[in-house]
Amino acid sequence: MSDIEIKQYTEKLPKWVTTPLETIMYNRGITTPIGQEIWLKADCRQTYGWEDLDDDGKMQKACKKLFDCVQENKDAQIIVDPDCDGWNSSAILINYLYSRYPKWTREHCSYLFHTGKQHGMSDMMDRIDCDLLISPDGGTNDFDQQQELVLHRNTQVIVLDHHQIDNPELVEASAATIINVQNSAYPNKALTGGGVAYRFVSAFEDLYVHGPQPTEFMDLCAVANIGDMADAREPEIRAIVREGLSNIKNPFLFEMCKQHKYTLDKRNGLNYRSVAFAIVPFINALTRSGTPQEQEQVFRGMLTQYAFDDVDSSKRGFGGSKVKQYQEAVTIADRVKRRQDKLVKESVERLERKIKEQNLLDNSIILLLCEPDEIEAAHCGLVANKIQAKYQRPTLVLRRVKDKDNDEYYYSGSGRNYSLCPIEDMRKVCEDTGEVIFAQGHNSAFGVAIFESRVPAFVQKTNEVYKDVDFTPVYWVDYVWKPSTMVSAIVLAIAEMDIWGQEMQPASVAIEDIPLSENNVQILGLTKGRPTIKIGCGKIELMLFGASEELYEKFVSTPNATLTVVGSCSKNEWNGVARPQILIDDYEFKQKWIF
Repeated sequence: MSDIEIKQYTEKLPKWVTTPLETIMYNRGITTPIGQEIWLKADCRQTYGWEDLDDDGKMQKACKKLFDCVQENKDAQIIVDPDCDGWNSSAILINYLYSRYPKWTREHCSYLFHTGKQHGMSDMMDRIDCDLLISPDGGTNDFDQQQELVLHRNTQVIVLDHHQIDNPELVEASAATIINVQNSAYPNKALTGGGVAYRFVSAFEDLYVHGPQPTEFMDLCAVANIGDMADAREPEIRAIVREGLSNIKNPFLFEMCKQHKYTLDKRNGLNYRSVAFAIVPFINALTRSGTPQEQEQVFRGMLTQYAFDDVDSSKRGFGGSKVKQYQEAVTIADRVKRRQDKLVKESVERLERKIKEQNLLDNSIILLLCEPDEIEAAHCGLVANKIQAKYQRPTLVLRRVKDKDNDEYYYSGSGRNYSLCPIEDMRKVCEDTGEVIFAQGHNSAFGVAIFESRVPAFVQKTNEVYKDVDFTPVYWVDYVWKPSTMVSAIVLAIAEMDIWGQEMQPASVAIEDIPLSENNVQILGLTKGRPTIKIGCGKIELMLFGASEELYEKFVSTPNATLTVVGSCSKNEWNGVARPQILIDDYEFKQKWIF
């Protein structure tokens, strides 16, 4: 393996930091004893109220619009934004309204899906036909559409959003009622669309229904925040996730957790990270790769007004039998995810050949310019993420499109930053070149478009930005050990933690200068075609998956061979005994005398 660079978060900790848990929280930026205590115990007391989103009475105004719509039996439509946060945000609103106004919701409240990965209102103006439009998790920057709907089509508009605001002046001037955490007094700017939707129904409950807070929808709110990678260090985000996952009531989410229990249990049960692995990708797959019929079927499984309806099962071997809508939704979600995985794998293999043939590693950013038949538009982000991970380089995967307003072609798709890149805000790098049509989204995961004629200048400018960047992997670790200083109890303690989430990265450890020989190195799984190298290091086992017989021979036959590894903490339980393990993420092999 290539050289690696290891950096320890904090080499000298305060005296009060004595446990692995305190160490990791300190390293992630929670640096006071009281701050750590609050974060660990975060519950509803660490959440804010809807009043913090009520700047200039906007929340009350939005609730009044909805209440009038219900009382007057007018029609409402809710836009379903095409990602996990968007789906859960809309489900919160619809399920809440159905629980309080079932007849009105069935007869007067409908929802609209996008035709692709578009966000906001621009692609569905011809389908909006209602008295009140609610746009959760998007729509803040759609000023022209807002004005058209409110001023010329007599449609009231409520936006419940958390995305960055392109033009604050236009937002303030809009005829729509826009509630966005980014331009409000709300202290937690990490709250996602699902959180804003939940605060909206909380306000409506207080102002018009006068019942208890609608905590039965906190499970949807938790999955929404996890799906959009809300900062897990925020006490409110931790509180939402803990409260929501501890009491899952939504039938679709409950069945998903049941079907994927093995994956969840491998990551210490229901928590931020396990849901991010076992639940969120299936919802995102539906928004990217599901047919309109599949999306409709699964979304109905999330809605309590339809979830318990009897429907025909499409599961193999169950033809002609009936199942509940939420059960069929899980079957469809699994099927779509498998189909997407296959297509993404094929696209990655195709584009890896292009990287080699076109020498794309000569540039700082891997820029993959694709024809439409090379990759589906909805898969650009997924493929870019796999490319950056393998080649350890910022990556853009773009498809060629004809501009409808003129004869020039442009490329549109997704960017993904290399997770260990020293330049963290790749989106801003692209935007600052002045060559892109847009670069919108998160710092490391965003949508981007560029005219074909501007590509050479874009490549030149980004190469200049990254010219002094060393792409040697830099691993930030919580502990650096020698073989003689490794602590089994710390490895086991970290392995049992379930605190991980966005910005609360799982702990990494480094072990330097491990001597290698036939005495402490074994190869397993050769007969099954999945070789694993196991390295004994005192009471701790180091596991290198995806190895080979050739690598094993290199380890045991090279004189004075040593290994420095970076990995994650795990445990291997057998017959009630837990053995500490380090799962190797990367390593550096050297010939070196150890004294």
